[in-house]
Amino acid sequence: MNDIKKLYISRLRKSVPHKSGLSKKTLKQIENDIEACIAEKPDMDFQSLCKIFGSPEDIAESIRESEPQANMLHKKRIVLVSLAVLVVLCIIISLLVHYYMTTTTYHAEETTNITKGYKSDNSFLFESGDL
Repeated sequence: MNDIKKLYISRLRKSVPHKSGLSKKTLKQIENDIEACIAEKPDMDFQSLCKIFGSPEDIAESIRESEPQANMLHKKRIVLVSLAVLVVLCIIISLLVHYYMTTTTYHAEETTNITKGYKSDNSFLFESGDL
């Protein structure tokens, strides 16, 4: 009895692609349905189980058919979350730049030509004995 269920579930897992993600909830529901069916007919073999539920490959095919919609929703969610994070980062960066620009004062310092001892306005910077 339990061997039939294990065989069916193992073939189902092998038939379903890993990316489609046979959910634990769905798998548990299938297992419960198989157990209930086997409990009603204890002499059931694998072939009669496949006649009732369909082959594991048929179930895998139906999961693959429903996969594009589930995948599409998941991809949309990823894109929307990524865009939201990007927008938030842009806002934070622009606020930091704005804060930096408004709090930092720029002073034009007087440039001095030290090698010659002259200021930028060509007035003499040092006394004659300082150099």
